[in-house]
Amino acid sequence: MPGVTTQQQADRATLLLVAMLAGLATLGPFAIDTYMPSFPAMGRALGASMLEIQQTLFAYMLPFSLMMLFHGALTDSFGRRPVILSGLAVFTAASIGCALAQTLPQLLVFRALQGMSAGTGMWLGAR
Repeated sequence: MPGVTTQQQADRATLLLVAMLAGLATLGPFAIDTYMPSFPAMGRALGASMLEIQQTLFAYMLPFSLMMLFHGALTDSFGRRPVILSGLAVFTAASIGCALAQTLPQLLVFRALQGMSAGTGMWLGAR
């Protein structure tokens, strides 16, 4: 770009990287907090009790916490970019699956997939 110094380009690239890593790090907590107010509506739509709907939080948190142990090893083996891109792809597909789930077991499976993949951005964004 004319009139833009190399230092300004480096500063922009750094800001973009910081913003991207911050977004990745907040993806996991965002996926927890945004759906909690809809518990009653989800229960009605799926014909499930509040206890069953609360299990979706457990189905998310267990894989989320367990996969945090493996993200570093995956990154060391395959590199950051493939791990982040595959994590985002799985998270996106799981989010679509959650939105389209017709039964509680389907929702539990998709929430577990979300949890497995959401930790990717959190772990790699903080590293």
